[in-house]
Amino acid sequence: MTIPYEEYQGSVHFSNSKGIRAECSDCHIPQDAIGYLITKVRASKDLYHEFVTNKLPDEERMRNIA
Repeated sequence: MTIPYEEYQGSVHFSNSKGIRAECSDCHIPQDAIGYLITKVRASKDLYHEFVTNKLPDEERMRNIA
């Protein structure tokens, strides 16, 4: 998540004239309980690949998905 975080720091979501900062979770994680749970279960695949297979998709592939 280093590259997305660096991009976030250079965006208006991080620094703007009003001083209001939008966090990633504001848009990428639902606020309702069921949506939150579903999002966390789907994200568990990233944990599996990080710690079990040690293979996360490379940066270029991730950019094409988004």
